[in-house]
Amino acid sequence: MKTIYIHAKEYFDKANGNSYFASKVYVDDELKFELPYQYGYDDQSRYESMQQLVKAGMLENGTWQECKEKGIKVNHRLETGCKKSDVKAFVNK
Repeated sequence: MKTIYIHAKEYFDKANGNSYFASKVYVDDELKFELPYQYGYDDQSRYESMQQLVKAGMLENGTWQECKEKGIKVNHRLETGCKKSDVKAFVNK
């Protein structure tokens, strides 16, 4: 494993004051995981995405430090201000 790319979209529900996200996790340019629409904001999408790699046995603890020590480049793109429908449709789950 040389690269991890996490692409997430976030929606803020103004009426209830909650944020939600969905994300896709790519390893070496191959889609490995899709995390469905769920509660969370800011770095939560990155954390939950990295935990999928831990659960799959691809990483030990999913920290930036672990990736740095192993020479794995990690990129996280979080699109904020998205519509609820766009976030829900972002993944196939």
